[in-house]
Amino acid sequence: MKHKVALLAGLALILLAGCGDKLPTDIPDVVGYSGLVAQGWEAYDRNDYTTAMDYFQQAIDVDVTRPEAYLGAGYASIHLSDYWVIGGDYFFMASQLDGGKWPIASGETSIDQDPGWTVFECVFPVLSDETMSVIEAYGETWYDWPVDGDVTPIDNYIIGAFLYGAPPFNAAHNDPQSPKYGNVPFKYRWESDIPGFFLMTSAVNDWSTNAIGVDSLAVENGNVVAYLNVPYRLVSVSGTNYRTWIMAEHTIKFDYATYDMPSGATAITRDAIAGYAALQMVRGLSGDMLTGVAAAIGLYDGGDYSFEHSGTNRNNVLGMGAAMSFLNQDFRFTLYVVRHGGFGMGINVADPDFLVELAQTIQTMLND
Repeated sequence: MKHKVALLAGLALILLAGCGDKLPTDIPDVVGYSGLVAQGWEAYDRNDYTTAMDYFQQAIDVDVTRPEAYLGAGYASIHLSDYWVIGGDYFFMASQLDGGKWPIASGETSIDQDPGWTVFECVFPVLSDETMSVIEAYGETWYDWPVDGDVTPIDNYIIGAFLYGAPPFNAAHNDPQSPKYGNVPFKYRWESDIPGFFLMTSAVNDWSTNAIGVDSLAVENGNVVAYLNVPYRLVSVSGTNYRTWIMAEHTIKFDYATYDMPSGATAITRDAIAGYAALQMVRGLSGDMLTGVAAAIGLYDGGDYSFEHSGTNRNNVLGMGAAMSFLNQDFRFTLYVVRHGGFGMGINVADPDFLVELAQTIQTMLND
């Protein structure tokens, strides 16, 4: 064996001697996957995002099965508008390769209100039994009601007029038979039975095409409950003025998000979620607000968080979610988001400076 080793060493010396000055002098250092990722983050940390993206892309080419380079490319994409459209794909791949799946999904659904108002239950104002008896009589005929000799079936027009004290009821609001709610917004409670339901930001009444705001979300008895704010509306349909809504047989449509952090996920998935929220925020109105806000709230709910390369913490990320909903003018939902993190507790929606105070609170969260 010793003779063979010596022979090989000798042959190597002969070959080197024979090559002389023919050996190349510009042989590059071999940089593997980890080295390329490290160089990518070095470029990122000095704000050279184009170079960072190049290194991360090279690392992906070296090994497409590892998540770190996809995460880096996702963060670089936040600063490179040419990559905004595909930036979310990098975060998706980082999470897929880390924990086995992307935690956030979105869907859309349509839900019909029942005649008894139990699907979307009115929680404010508190409706009396007498008022509910009128609502639940939808489709029936009460003879001599609402006026003597009347045999008109009770429909949404009659119910809305009854609730708001409009003709054929006493519009002067001095008839004790009319609840006379004027233009008071109605608040409804809807309990989700959608598996994994996590978030909705607004809804629309398909009958009137008017938007419904989401005031807040809460977990009650293990289910997510949405509280919806329905401002007074006077909607004219074929010459008939209808008042209030989420009435019987109205169809409520909305987009929603689900959120399910995989059990095998590491910090890479949480970093990907934070980056995804940041990407949707910088994309502005072209970003996906629903999933972006879901990412922000989901990461916040996951506990303490920080990311060394962006200096981001959980309050910053939640502030990104608030900024997204503010930009989309879902202001009441924005208030819910900031209060989710304990901010803006003294803000009053009736205050003339409500939007200014809300914007200032978001800025505080982003800079926290």
